[in-house]
Amino acid sequence: MVRKIIFIIVLLTGWSNLCGQEIGLVLSGGGAKGLAHIGVIKALEENEIPIDYITGTSMGAIIGALYASGYSVEEMTELVLSEEFLRWASGEIERKYYYYFKQDDPEASMFTLDISLKDSVPKAALPSNLIPTEPMDFAFMEILAGPSAAAGNVFNRLMVPYRCIASDIHRNKPVVLKEGNLAKAVRASMTYPFYFNPIRIEGTLLFDGGMHDNFPVDVMEEEFKPDYIIGSKTASNSPEPTEEDMLLQLENMLLGKTEYAIDDSLGVLIETNLEKIKILDFQYAEEIIKKGYDAAYLQIGNIKKKISRRVSASEMKTKRDSFRSRIPEMKFIEMNIEGVNEEQAEYIANSIWKDAIVLDMEDLRENYFRLVADELVSKVYPTAIYDPEKRGYILHLDVRVADKMKIKVGGNIASSSINQGFTGIEYNSLTNISMKIGANAYFGRLYSSAQLRVRFDYPTRMPFYTRISTTLNRWDFYNSSPDPFFEDVRPSYIIQDEGNLRIDFAMPYGNNNAFKMGMAAGRMKDSYYQVLKFSKTDTSDRSTYDYYTINIGFGRSNLDHIQYPTSGEKVWAGIRYTGGITTFIPGSKSRLEEKSETDYKYFSLEALWKKYLRINEKWNVGLYGEVYVSGKQLQDNYYATIINARSFRPVPHSSTLFLENYRAHDYGAIGIMPVLKIGKSWHLTNESYLFVPYRKIRKIQDDEVYVPEYENPFKRYYLMNTTALVYHSRIGPVVLSLNYYNKKDKNFYFVFNFGYIIFNKRGID
Repeated sequence: MVRKIIFIIVLLTGWSNLCGQEIGLVLSGGGAKGLAHIGVIKALEENEIPIDYITGTSMGAIIGALYASGYSVEEMTELVLSEEFLRWASGEIERKYYYYFKQDDPEASMFTLDISLKDSVPKAALPSNLIPTEPMDFAFMEILAGPSAAAGNVFNRLMVPYRCIASDIHRNKPVVLKEGNLAKAVRASMTYPFYFNPIRIEGTLLFDGGMHDNFPVDVMEEEFKPDYIIGSKTASNSPEPTEEDMLLQLENMLLGKTEYAIDDSLGVLIETNLEKIKILDFQYAEEIIKKGYDAAYLQIGNIKKKISRRVSASEMKTKRDSFRSRIPEMKFIEMNIEGVNEEQAEYIANSIWKDAIVLDMEDLRENYFRLVADELVSKVYPTAIYDPEKRGYILHLDVRVADKMKIKVGGNIASSSINQGFTGIEYNSLTNISMKIGANAYFGRLYSSAQLRVRFDYPTRMPFYTRISTTLNRWDFYNSSPDPFFEDVRPSYIIQDEGNLRIDFAMPYGNNNAFKMGMAAGRMKDSYYQVLKFSKTDTSDRSTYDYYTINIGFGRSNLDHIQYPTSGEKVWAGIRYTGGITTFIPGSKSRLEEKSETDYKYFSLEALWKKYLRINEKWNVGLYGEVYVSGKQLQDNYYATIINARSFRPVPHSSTLFLENYRAHDYGAIGIMPVLKIGKSWHLTNESYLFVPYRKIRKIQDDEVYVPEYENPFKRYYLMNTTALVYHSRIGPVVLSLNYYNKKDKNFYFVFNFGYIIFNKRGID
């Protein structure tokens, strides 16, 4: 009897050794710190330590899902070190997918308040997230939809059985995700409150799993019951907040306390010390992975003593290849749209699908980011579900339409008198076409304006838009000297008033390009003195231009910022025809006494190229070229001529001055703009330009009247330079700049400004 018992024990022991120990890997949250998990996995694989199960939260859920889906350590490392990964983390869209066609004329808006009109009483709709999630959502779908399909949407059937944790904030409890769409589960687990918008799974709104369980050892034990657990810890509980630290107070309220520990009888804890790394410091990925690797190696000896089973690199490769061979190719055969009415769904379908029978990933990516660029669509969440019978993926889009009303506020706050305010209102309507009705107003000593506009977008086979606008503009270069109050430099008396009615039409060519055509009619009225001494009782000379214009051109732009960009490209080439009647009305100081009228008409050609090249991680350099050629003629007096000559103003501050030397009927210009990137949002730039008028317009005195005259070709050239320290905040640029111009009275302008120096377009712009 005793021999039988001994035999059974030996048999069971041998069977246990034959089957081997089952090992579970638990990965904590921690934001960017969680990238250390890749280093931990690398150390385990190098020592042939098996990983049979994975549970993870937040960043641990992402790394765990990648590994469970068949990604090798090398592939995960390459992914998180890529520029694409940094873009996903920051919500930035890759430059080549910027949809130039959807870009409206820039405004000086710094704050936008959405007004919900769903109820009888309009209510302000506060943003639910700081970081746009559309690039990340698409990336998760692209990376994880295939493995999810290969596993039949059951996480036990992934290459490594897997669980991730999310939080049900309504019921105040953790949620263990074990089946369904893998990309959606991971997205739910890492949805840190206020940074990313939440995800709804089966009707439940889910947030970051770290709010309840940031180190799911308990889930590993309950779900998989492994023989040994290896835990990778990169997070810690929030420290006690002070009275002044509101963010830390909020963090303590949102994130529950987690016990980051594993009993010695259950396994081992690998702790990576990353105190200096913040939640979004993904730019330090390589350093973080290395620290995780080093921390794991400190425990390898202890782990090997507890785990006798080994899995070789060749065995791991065979397992990975076997799983990957079951992943179906990403081809989309159908599309479902949720969250909108039938007419809106038609608009979205025409934007995404068009005439294609089958859509591949690259075509979908391009069309997806076109839809994301539409301001009338506030949120888009893509899901790819594989249909094994049809052998293709069905694209599910959960779409939210933007609130109908928007209120915009902004402008520019400066150390000189170029301060200006901006306010705007916009009404949106989305049916099978989109419509935006907007109005804005600028007010300041230099510039004031009012505009009313409406734009219609048609998502036809070849999309196009039409836009109708009417604008009143006024520039007062006399009463708005941009110099600080202690300067005593006054510009010439020049006031420009302009009103126009414009009709614009555009069609896209690819994502970054568009063909544009427009026509406009309006009136410009310039008031000026041709003498320096005048009194309040005097009346100025006036030149009035009743004009009409037609233009056509081709352009592209994917610059990363409206002003003071650091990357991207802008190109424009166009031809314009302008005609009309100019009227001169002499003032009280004019030698001329009679009103005169003259017909005018001319063609003009313009071309502009601006491109930033990446030198290394710290340096970019921009190159600039511009050519303008016109048939515009000299007028009866110098000031009427120079005021209406084309103005070269490549930097924001240059548009606040009346710079006679940088105005011409024909000119060329080149520039170079080195950019030193100091931090994520800080940069130092120096922009240097050479402006060469073909024939400078000079003034000669003829019987107390300044008459315009062309100098010989290419006789003059002028330099322009700005050196600026720029911080790109979420609401606008903060700029400290030193600007240089070739001019008589003053050359250097030292200016601080916060916001945008932007004007509404004239009819001839």
